[in-house]
Amino acid sequence: MFDFIFITNNYKKFFLILFIFCITSFSLLFSVDDRSRFYSLIHDVSNVTDINKEKYIKSELDKISLFPIVTKNTALFVYYGDAKIVVFSGQPGGWGVREKMNRVKNTNLFYIELQFEKDASLDYQFIVDGKKITDPFNSQIRKNNIGKSSYFKMPEFLEYLSSSHDIIQSGTLVEHTKDCSRVFSVYLPKGYTRELHYKTIFFIDGYQYLKYGNARHLLDFAIENNIMEPVIGVFIHSKNRKTDFLLNDEYSDFITVELINFLRNNYSTIDNKNSRFIVANDLGVYESLYIVKNNPHLFSGIISQGGALAFTYQKKIKFENIVIKNKSFFHEIVKNLNSTHLYLICGVYEKKVHNKYNYYKGNKRFYDKIVKSSPETIIQLKLFNQGHSWGLWSDTLIDSILWIMN
Repeated sequence: MFDFIFITNNYKKFFLILFIFCITSFSLLFSVDDRSRFYSLIHDVSNVTDINKEKYIKSELDKISLFPIVTKNTALFVYYGDAKIVVFSGQPGGWGVREKMNRVKNTNLFYIELQFEKDASLDYQFIVDGKKITDPFNSQIRKNNIGKSSYFKMPEFLEYLSSSHDIIQSGTLVEHTKDCSRVFSVYLPKGYTRELHYKTIFFIDGYQYLKYGNARHLLDFAIENNIMEPVIGVFIHSKNRKTDFLLNDEYSDFITVELINFLRNNYSTIDNKNSRFIVANDLGVYESLYIVKNNPHLFSGIISQGGALAFTYQKKIKFENIVIKNKSFFHEIVKNLNSTHLYLICGVYEKKVHNKYNYYKGNKRFYDKIVKSSPETIIQLKLFNQGHSWGLWSDTLIDSILWIMN
């Protein structure tokens, strides 16, 4: 049965990849033409009388099929509107790029062309006279905890199966607002029964994973299509993301004592370490390591998505107005995580998260230090040409869960 499912899913992936390749090749032909058309517009508009310039620009822009104009290894971004200064900003994705866009002389047309890896996908915004906005020409919008961002995909970016299907809602989400000292939600897979026992996945910052990470849909999709076994998902909502995730004992005790006992008494979970896993991102990864370090008998693995792993080996952490002494934290991790699986997801563009922290470098260094200091720890680092975004974390969630559970 397992072999059949495996083969079936690989056929699905093969045909999806083939379909994407054909669509990409077809769309690139239009992109090259669109790029040529845009640069012709820039060249020719100088010969148009001032009274007809704006009409001419609008007419030519309407002929371009898609923005940004993506070619094999570049993306051309365009803004058209009344403004003094327009800045292209990659800050929403943590890549820290801010580039002033070129203004076509005597017009309200701004543009910039940048190079990217062929399989990149990134979030961005425009800053128009100091105000952050999404790209008016780009309908691809991603909501996140700091607002909205536009995003784009380069030609060889591989769409995940889950993003190419209609939303499935086959499982059940049960909200618990008053049963414990903190709010959390429990995902039950389709066909859940007390006669069976299920592995449990704990989502740190669960509200965000439900709202922005599309986690419920992804679990439904993967279980419905026999990609993964049915699991119980526990989405723990945070009160304050900064204080909850910076070595917070109250938050840790809630999960390891109150919540696990509640699940034992109310849901059909497999009550052992090898059947419990944690999913977290950013500062939530830091807190997850703290939880597992102090309770290595309770959890088998951690999925780190864009994790603040550089914090683990710094002697003192200063995050905004919070200062934490952290001298022996990494050594304690090494001592207590020998049997824990660690799956690290990080974007190559995560070089200026929270306007200053290089998570890309931090993840690579953490991985190297664990490999050197704790050979018994099973750890994997996966790097993607993306930024610090829910797009990356959503795209990689199911593959990460499959790795950590097997």
